[in-house]
Amino acid sequence: LVLTILMGGVNAWGEEVTFGSDWNAVFGTTYSGTFPTTQNALTLNGSVQNVNIQVNNGTSTNGYVKTGDFRVYKGYTIVFTAPDGFNIAEMSSVKGGKTFSSGVAADSGELSISNSSIKWNGLANSVKLTISGTVSFSTIKLSIISDSALPLPAFSIEDGKYWKEQTLELTTTVEDGTIYYTIDGNDPTEISSVYSSPIPIKETTTVKACVKDANGHSSDVAEHTYTFVPSIANNLETAYTTAEAIELIDNTSPEQLAAEDQKVYVKGIVNEIVTEFSSNYGNITFNIISTDRKDPRVFQFYRNQKTADKKYDVDPNIVIGASVVGCGNLSKHGETYEFSAKNYLVSYTAPKSASLLATDGTANYATFSSDRAVEFVDATVYAVNVVNGVLQLNEVTSKQVPANTGVLLKSEKETAPYFYINEAATIGNNLLMPASKEMSDISGSYKFYKLAYDDYDAKTGLGFYWGEDNGGVFNVKAGTAYLAVPVSNTASVKGFLLDGTPTAIEGVEAENNTDVIYNLSGQRVQKAQRGLYIVNGKKLMVK
Repeated sequence: LVLTILMGGVNAWGEEVTFGSDWNAVFGTTYSGTFPTTQNALTLNGSVQNVNIQVNNGTSTNGYVKTGDFRVYKGYTIVFTAPDGFNIAEMSSVKGGKTFSSGVAADSGELSISNSSIKWNGLANSVKLTISGTVSFSTIKLSIISDSALPLPAFSIEDGKYWKEQTLELTTTVEDGTIYYTIDGNDPTEISSVYSSPIPIKETTTVKACVKDANGHSSDVAEHTYTFVPSIANNLETAYTTAEAIELIDNTSPEQLAAEDQKVYVKGIVNEIVTEFSSNYGNITFNIISTDRKDPRVFQFYRNQKTADKKYDVDPNIVIGASVVGCGNLSKHGETYEFSAKNYLVSYTAPKSASLLATDGTANYATFSSDRAVEFVDATVYAVNVVNGVLQLNEVTSKQVPANTGVLLKSEKETAPYFYINEAATIGNNLLMPASKEMSDISGSYKFYKLAYDDYDAKTGLGFYWGEDNGGVFNVKAGTAYLAVPVSNTASVKGFLLDGTPTAIEGVEAENNTDVIYNLSGQRVQKAQRGLYIVNGKKLMVK
């Protein structure tokens, strides 16, 4: 098989090269080196030979071989010439694993090509492609036959995977030729079906066909298999989770994923803004995670826009924690599972938000509880405990809070976005109770504290303090929490600063007796050792 590449002008490509496993060529001054081409073995021992010219295993910086495709620009011609005694009967191009079934079909060997779809059938010793627009491909598929054989019937649909009904047309260039075909796997004979109208293909089918002329001569049998797979298209109500979308990408052909009628809906929670809104391009790129957080993988909304055919004209203000449903074609770029460009939002729900109104001068705080499990986006979440009379804050690193559980929130911001999740792990060593739990049910065994200031006007001394005298029952705002400390662990402490210091001084009522001594935990002692004590309501340092 001989390939000749020609171009007019001073730097004309005029080399004539025979394809082989080790083909080296120099094309003018713009490309040099080993042209990345392989060819399957060509043994002319039958009437029909199939030859694949592959050009997808090399790289170049000049643009002719790029991202696995061979590019031919306007003004070039490519001539395919069969060996002596043979003719070319069919030619098609392959790009990205897809064999093009559209393009040019003609008996002449002179073709003008202006896109990447090359499809030709006929009978010619050589086929000349004149490039009138950029063409790129990874493989050229050729079928050649001997001079004495009848050409194979042409199939309008290439082998491949399909998800909707196809209409197959069979044609021949043989004058007064009759096409016989089967769909049961057997080779066609004169008693097989005679082609007279398009054949509907609704399920996985192998079609075999041959041509007989008026003199009874027959072509070889051409065979194509059409494999049917389920459609992946869904709707808003059946939107895929991120895990389901990733599984589809891994198990669906790129051709099906990219098909216009295979757009899908995917839902999740925004967890990262990858590229901020661009007013120049009118889109934004962000990642989502599954709503149940059971799958750690992310799915990307690549260049998300307002609608299928309209970009954003203003910043859509997509924020972390928002619930979204998008629509587009599934794709994979490198290791990134994503919507291809021009996906769009179908549904957007801003995250819930807790208000953090208390401050220690460096950060904002609030207690929180909910009747549903939630996950916070960027706030720090604490369980609160009291050990040996000292307040302890233990960070919940997952930022997940089970239903009907009290926690303490901390953030540099005055609001803390969160979203609902199906469930969350139980938080241990936590004395914060949700507002929904009635204090009166446990009032005999606990003292009750609320998040407050020691000096409200000065906004100082932020901590947990009695809400009523002697740690009694008080009203709690819905959605917040209160601290319930066992009586045995409070030592009549009126409050705990967030830094862990108990405010025992304010919690001890002095008796008119100089023999009554308390330590800073509010515990009565018989004798003052070294340290700070409270005697008759006043501080006393013993050295």
